This record gives sequence, C-alpha cells and structure tokens, in this order.
Amino acid sequence: MRSFSSSASSTRFVCVDTTFWPTPEQEKRLARTYVPDAATGLLRPTSIPYIYGGAITDRARPPLGGAGLFSTAGDITKFYQMMLNGGTAGDQRILQTATVAEMTRKQTGDFVARPGMPWGLGFAVIEDPTKMEAHRHLTPGTFGHGGAHGTNAWADSTTGIIHVFMIQRDKLMPNPDDSYMRRAYQDAVADAIR
Repeated sequence: MRSFSSSASSTRFVCVDTTFWPTPEQEKRLARTYVPDAATGLLRPTSIPYIYGGAITDRARPPLGGAGLFSTAGDITKFYQMMLNGGTAGDQRILQTATVAEMTRKQTGDFVARPGMPWGLGFAVIEDPTKMEAHRHLTPGTFGHGGAHGTNAWADSTTGIIHVFMIQRDKLMPNPDDSYMRRAYQDAVADAIR
C-alpha cells in the first residue's frame, strides 16, 4: 500500500482517497518512495517498480493490493474501524458480520504468511504474537498486513486499537512487518497507552 496526504473528510463511510489509480490531483499529494543509495548510504527518491513503467493514473495497469493500492491514514482507519465494528460504519451496513468473521479468521491451515501469521481473506491474522518482535504488544486475532514499502495497518479486536504506520522505503528491509522502524512504532504506541 502507498500513501498520500489526506483531503477533506466526510461523515459517511466514504474512503475518497483509496484507489488503485489515483487522479492527477491525488498524484500531487503522493508520498514519494525512497531507496538506500549504496554509494552514499543516504536515501534517494526512486520510482515504484510495481507500476510496470506506466503512470500511476493509468487504468490499463493491473491493480496490485500489496504494492499498488494508494490510500491515506484516515481512509485506512475508517476501513479498519468498520471491520472492528463487525461491518458497520455509523448506521451503514458495509459488510455482513459473517463476512467480517470469515475475512479475519485463519483460512490457510498450516501455511503462514510470516512467523505466527496465517492468512484470513485479504488480511494476515496474528495467531501467535510471540513469533515476531513487532507483534509483542498485539493480541491473538489482530488482523491486518504490511505493504511492499513498509506500510503497516493492524486492528486489534481485543483492545480496539487500530495501528496505521505509513512509510515509503523500497529495498530497505527484508520483512517490513518486523522492521526496526515498525518495532519502534509499536513500542511507542504501547508506551503512550500505559
């Protein structure tokens, strides 16, 4: 998932800044992606390799959820709050409660996406938080996933806390779900809540 800065908010459940194909206006607010420069050790801007050389506004390119979905922290939070509410947002029914339950429960048997994380339908599900350091503050049943450039979003159904971590760094970490930046973020959230 990629991020750009928020636009005006709405009281209805409308995620106006979540799309596979940003408009030219949204493209202007896009967070740039950076990659480590081997020669200098500094970060330098880079293109998005998953766009296949086309423009991000090009509807002919394939929609890719893990590396081609664009959104804002506000839209992501609205979506995860709706999921925590069993498929409702205010008085709107977006998904059936049974659909939310199926999406956020283990669907992959013994196959795991990352240590302690099998897949539901569209989400990884934290089954054992002790298997990954970044998950040590989360409870079993927390659902979400990380994006290709280090973004992470998780909803903890036990505590009701929604975590949205937005960065854009390519080729920096082998496992963005357990990066040192995500661990520091989760520690800071846990410290703030205590």
